[in-house]
Amino acid sequence: MSELSILIPARNEIFLAKTIEDILQNIEGDTEIIAVLDGYWADPPVPQHERVTIIHNPESVGQRAATNQAAKLSKAKYLMKVDAHCAFDRGFDVKMMEAMHDDWTMAPLMKNLHAFDWVCPDGHRRYQGPSGPCRECGKETTRDVVWIAKSSPKSVSYCFDSTPHFQYFGDWAKRPEGQGDITESMSLQGSCFMLTRDKFHELNVCDEAFGSWGSQGIEVAAKTWLSGGQVMINKKTWYAHMFRTQGGDFSFPYPISGRDQEKAKKYARELFFNNNWPLQKKPLSWLVEKFWPVRGWTEDDLAKLKANKFKFKEVEPPAFVPQTVTSSGKKGIIFYTDNELAEEIAKPVRDQLLAISKEKNIPIVSSSLIPMDFGKNIHSPELKRGMVTLFTQILRALEASDADIIFFCFQGNTHIETVSGQKRIDKIEVGELVKTHLGRYRPVTKVFARPYKQRSPIVQIDTQFSSIKCTPEHPFYVYTKNQKEWVPASRLEIGDMLLYPSENRRDYLTFDVMLRSSTSNGGYGKMNIKIGRLEVDRGLARFMGMYLAEGHFNGKNGIGFTFNNNEKEYQDFVEKICYEKFKRRSRKRIQWSTQILININQLGPLFKKWFGGNTANKRVPEFVFSWNINNRLSFIKGFLEGDGSKSINDDSFYGFNVAGKKMVKDMVTLMNMSGVGWDNSIKERLQTKFNSKEYFTSKKVYSINYSRIVFRKLMDILNSDWIDNSNIGIPIQDIKQAKMSSKPRFSSKNGVRDVYNLQVEEDNSYIAQSVIVHNCEHDVLYHPSHFDFIPKRRLAYYYNVNVWKVRLTDGHSLKVNDIKQLSGLVGYRKNLISHFQRRLEMIEKTHKVLVYEPGTYSGVNAVDDRPVRTWQSAYPNIDIRHDNNFTKSRWKKEEFKDKKYTFGWTESTADKIPGWNNLTGILGIKPQPPAFVPQTVTSSGKKGIIFYTDNALDSKIAQTVQKQIKSISDARQMPIVSASLKKMDFGREGFVAGSKNIYFPSLKRSPESMFKQIMSALEHSSSSDIVFLCEHDVLYHPSHFDFTPPDKDTFYYNQNVWMLRTTDGHALHYDVNQVSGLCGYREALLTHYRERYERVLKEGFSRKMGYEPMTHNRIKWKKMYKLGTWKSPYPNVDIKHEGNLTGQRWKKEDFRNQRLLVNWQETDDEIPGWGKTKELVKKLT
Repeated sequence: MSELSILIPARNEIFLAKTIEDILQNIEGDTEIIAVLDGYWADPPVPQHERVTIIHNPESVGQRAATNQAAKLSKAKYLMKVDAHCAFDRGFDVKMMEAMHDDWTMAPLMKNLHAFDWVCPDGHRRYQGPSGPCRECGKETTRDVVWIAKSSPKSVSYCFDSTPHFQYFGDWAKRPEGQGDITESMSLQGSCFMLTRDKFHELNVCDEAFGSWGSQGIEVAAKTWLSGGQVMINKKTWYAHMFRTQGGDFSFPYPISGRDQEKAKKYARELFFNNNWPLQKKPLSWLVEKFWPVRGWTEDDLAKLKANKFKFKEVEPPAFVPQTVTSSGKKGIIFYTDNELAEEIAKPVRDQLLAISKEKNIPIVSSSLIPMDFGKNIHSPELKRGMVTLFTQILRALEASDADIIFFCFQGNTHIETVSGQKRIDKIEVGELVKTHLGRYRPVTKVFARPYKQRSPIVQIDTQFSSIKCTPEHPFYVYTKNQKEWVPASRLEIGDMLLYPSENRRDYLTFDVMLRSSTSNGGYGKMNIKIGRLEVDRGLARFMGMYLAEGHFNGKNGIGFTFNNNEKEYQDFVEKICYEKFKRRSRKRIQWSTQILININQLGPLFKKWFGGNTANKRVPEFVFSWNINNRLSFIKGFLEGDGSKSINDDSFYGFNVAGKKMVKDMVTLMNMSGVGWDNSIKERLQTKFNSKEYFTSKKVYSINYSRIVFRKLMDILNSDWIDNSNIGIPIQDIKQAKMSSKPRFSSKNGVRDVYNLQVEEDNSYIAQSVIVHNCEHDVLYHPSHFDFIPKRRLAYYYNVNVWKVRLTDGHSLKVNDIKQLSGLVGYRKNLISHFQRRLEMIEKTHKVLVYEPGTYSGVNAVDDRPVRTWQSAYPNIDIRHDNNFTKSRWKKEEFKDKKYTFGWTESTADKIPGWNNLTGILGIKPQPPAFVPQTVTSSGKKGIIFYTDNALDSKIAQTVQKQIKSISDARQMPIVSASLKKMDFGREGFVAGSKNIYFPSLKRSPESMFKQIMSALEHSSSSDIVFLCEHDVLYHPSHFDFTPPDKDTFYYNQNVWMLRTTDGHALHYDVNQVSGLCGYREALLTHYRERYERVLKEGFSRKMGYEPMTHNRIKWKKMYKLGTWKSPYPNVDIKHEGNLTGQRWKKEDFRNQRLLVNWQETDDEIPGWGKTKELVKKLT
């Protein structure tokens, strides 16, 4: 066991390998290195060394989280966290350990690292910084690594100011207390520090609630001092750190915005300035006084700090609560509903929860809008359905519960275009002006409401972004078969166009400016370009709307836009329009934000005249109100992209905040006249910001919130086109049967729902752009194993991500790896009460809608900074997806913008979900054709099997596996080419045409032999286009061979596999890529295995190469293929026995990289599709 572990979190670090080489050259003690490649593979690669351990994260988890990953692997007494761009003194590790005390956090003296220079072919050198041509001759430069620790400066003392922000503390080093070889320091720089492993975990010095990066040194130092320890600087040794502060490609590898840094500071203030850290024994004022006077602190600052009340703690609470359920760990269920779910769904959910409650003795507190007989019922008839109501229901149920640990369980309208915006049809009153099919506004003369017994299903019509539900006989004005006509909903067809009234005319804007042309070297030429009268298209209109939100008048220098550095799409768009419309290249200035500057001096006064001069008096130009509908909506879209609030569930905007009252009034008018308004009032509030000079500053902000329906309608129109001079055609993309919304307040006594229609003066028509808007539904079936979980930490949120979405109409089912839902939330009651109290306070103050799931949102809209953890129950919960779900059901990968939400994508049917034997019966799902239909074998896509064996397998296992594969081959007419070390009959007589056996009696069992066997079998499989690699000790399910790879240059791995231990029948699953589950096109696989075998002959086999093609980037192959995964409906069984070529680990703690263990499941009972594990073992042994 090593005495010291050096932890290096790294993301896109070009000097990681150099840093590790430097450490290996200079360590003299029993020291190891644990480096985390956080979302990338090191380039240049990290040197292989017995003292170096590498953890690779496919996606970045953040600097603090990566450091914690490394710390968990260490067994050493001491941990030292260092940055991935540092150099070190000879024997620094021994010098640090010799001086170390167990209650210290210590850092070496810090020097600056001169890592490299930029050098051009002529020998001109430029000190390290962003890349670019030589400033003397203009030629290209290359990086020349120098790696020298500079003699000056030498940093030995640090502090933080009252914001708090890191500061160098040179004055302390000049005081008597700062003299000597080892001295105290108020704070640390954060790039290198060392403490015991026990203290690292006890103090949680890399608290992920701070965010990925920022305030690291302040956190470590404050926690050390305030818990009774000391922060020391060891001047007997040193390290050198490379500073990157110049931006561009010489900036921080971890992206962090000013908002994220402020979040870290805010969290530090809340934790330490307010004395809220549970482990502290001394107040922060004690630390400031100890080092007084301190840079960045005034007497007034100290007085405010000392005014905080603080009680000294004698006994410190543990960071983690024990797993054992005691009287203080009582469990409870919070069930909440809006009482609008169809009874055929609601009753099975309640029955299941009642059975679990009785079996496990877990009390239920239900929170509803009307009284119900379900557990201890808290009903709130005064509340109306809405997001605030949802959070209020939860809070009331939490307060009524006496449990410590809470499990969440939960359970819904057509909109008409009026003169004042969108409005629900059930809220329309006689006399209101609605827009008709002729594009004019006419009064409603009568509102019809009638009971609908639903003898035939409701019809749902889907466009690209929206949906509308109606009775089958309701007529729509559509463009179908090259003509416009009224068609009943039941006769609509996909491809018909729903008509939206709008005049098709051209808009123009007069600029009348002269400007100089741009030259190739970035300068200006002659003033020979005139921008006169431009036609307004969607691009120019969007540009103008974006200027209203993000633009500014730049005086004589023209105009400019300010964007977040991450808003690359918007930056590129502005630059593109600038060049297309004004024939001028814009300039970009990148600091904490990105400015796009358009240096056309005549544009400045023009835009000031149109839009106003500053934020407070900005307005919508008068001419915008007269533009055609597409240009007006493009203007609105550009504005919302700048100042809008975007939903985290999709790309819809649901409101905006601005500083000018005139601007918000103009936008409300423009949106209403463009058909995308909403019947909400303007909200006025004070916006408070933290300021470095003053504690707080405030200014008025005006905001509008609206339904996401308005933005979806906007996108539907913008993504459509005119079919004539008076109508835009919005294509119908899908038509389906649906159910009525089960709303009790619109129901008669026998439960029959009402439907609505309007009578409109003259035109007898109205514009309905509809989407069903509900609250969260109580439509989740919980498995008993869900309630076996016990959360470790009191101040954290835990989500069960083992959940299948089941489509009620046909039983189609979907599962992904990471699906954090409120229905899967578990946590401690006191923490949850605190959260929902704070959430309701924030909504009341800001009028902002907050994301549903606690802890899953960061930034200014975050309710708190509690960490989020995930877990998986032994068997999944069932999220029932029906027509009245609040959130949109997405069933295709292409529908997800962020592909991380598709990781582990698995599709199946309801009858095949583990742990639910009669799910189709419970939900009343009619039998459907299987989700996975066997692929038709054609001459261009014929499938075959490659079987490889070393002939050393136990005969009973071998015969069972071969019998299974042969039966599949016969049923599907798939030829088998077997490759063995001994001659065998498997693949010879009695097999499908094209089958054969090739054998290699001179080879011995080894990785090289295995590669040769596979390569040769591929060469002999010329009758197959697609091949499945089959191993001699894997039982394959027939559904494995239904898969057809969609891409010829991708290697696909079936991740649905269970490992079965033949000694006792224990079975284990996690998502893993194995050669035995590999499928691909023969030509691609053959090309790869030829190169692989050739390489092994030259270099030998190594762990760096591994067995599974394309599952890592450690080897640069001549031909690189892509990696793909899939999951068959039923799993394969990988038989684990004494003769396996590779070992098997059965415990999570046996794995260094815990992130590999996605969907970890264990069982001693049964494997889906294969029956009882012990019975299966009997067949094999």
